[in-house]
Order: sequence, then C-alpha cells, then structure tokens
Amino acid sequence: MEQVSFWAIKFITQQTDKQHPFLRFLAYDAPGNSYLLPNNEEYDQQQSVPDIELNRQKHIASVEHLDGDIGMLMNLLKPTNHLKNTLIFFSSGSGGNLKTVASNGNWRGSKNDLYEGGIRVPTCLYWKGKIKKESICHQIAMTMDIFPTLCILTETLTTIDFDGVSVSKSILENEPLQEERTLFWIRPDATMHYQPIDYAIRKGVCKLIKNSPDDDFELYNLTTDPYEQTPLRTSSD
Repeated sequence: MEQVSFWAIKFITQQTDKQHPFLRFLAYDAPGNSYLLPNNEEYDQQQSVPDIELNRQKHIASVEHLDGDIGMLMNLLKPTNHLKNTLIFFSSGSGGNLKTVASNGNWRGSKNDLYEGGIRVPTCLYWKGKIKKESICHQIAMTMDIFPTLCILTETLTTIDFDGVSVSKSILENEPLQEERTLFWIRPDATMHYQPIDYAIRKGVCKLIKNSPDDDFELYNLTTDPYEQTPLRTSSD
C-alpha cells in the first residue's frame, strides 16, 4: 500500500508543475487478504479496540491506513490549487471479504460471491464546485462506466465504442439513465481452468443468479427482497 502511494506522490508531484491534464489510476490491495501495515499502526489499533478479535483489528487498521494515504494524496494537490480542478473516483472491485472479518451489513454474500454482498459497493466522488457536497445518487453503475463518464465530464472526444455508458448526468444532476440496461456478471473459477461457470443477470428490480456450479438458478425481486433471502420460485412475489 505504501509503495503504491509513494509512486502516486512522485507522479503527481511531477505533473503539478505542468499545465496539461493528467490521470492517475491507483489499485490498492487494502483492505484485502494481506495486512502489510507498519507495526506501530497495528499495535495502536490493538490498544484502541482490545475487545475486537485480532483479524478485525487488522482489517480496521488497514482501512484507516488506506484512508490516511488517500488524504495525503488529496492534500498534495492543495498547494498548487489542483485539488479544486481534480475529479476523484473512489470505489472497490468487490464487497468485503467476510473471511477477513469485513462487514457487508445486511447484504447477502461476500467477496467472490455474485450476491449483492459480493458485487454491490458504494462509490465516492469528489469534484469541488461541481459535485454537491454530501449529495447522494442511487443510480446503478458498473466500473466499465467510469471511463465513458470521465470522457464526458472532461470533454474528451473519442471514437471508442464503450461497453459502459456515461453516468455524468446522474452524478451532476441526479438524473437516472434514460434507457434501462440489462447487467451481466460472469465469474470464472480458478479450479475449473477459469471457465465462466457462475452468473448473475439483473434487469430492473429482477436478478437471476447462479452463484456456484452446484447451485440452482435463483430469481429475486430486489425491491421486495433486497437481501436475497427468498427466491421467487418459493415465495408469493
């Protein structure tokens, strides 16, 4: 984690002396399965919450360390006035890993699941003067929507045929997408030579899922059953 931040600091420092736009993508592994934290931070966490089990303490310390690194990068942009003209996306590639004592609230499932606990994550955006402070947007989006959204927000012309769509109006004006999409998730399994064997499809409020090779397909109404407890074939919905 520290090495990624070090590279980012070096890159941003070089770019802020120039007059052209720049893009930096940071792929942190925290708070995943590894806890490569400075010993003093792990110790501080153990002292502050001694009643929490060790793995949970490490998870919390990892989140706090990541938060500190992101704050450090944002502060790096302030002296040159770049922060006021910088759009920041912060998201996750999956839900929390319950094996590392993460929490997904009431959402069913964990990292590597196709239930909502494995694929439903919040995304935070910061753009001073453009995105209203503490505003909330409920538009469903995918990570493949980030690039086309950035192109629209930065007025970048491109001829690329994107898989995703721009959600810029949802971000700036809280407008829903004009056309409803059918969304697909396909997860390969390393034990089966990476063949795509697990699926989820969502259209509107309905979601069809096969979470593992041995599972049946399950259909859920995410409005009446957001936590995916009772498949429609066995319920009255």
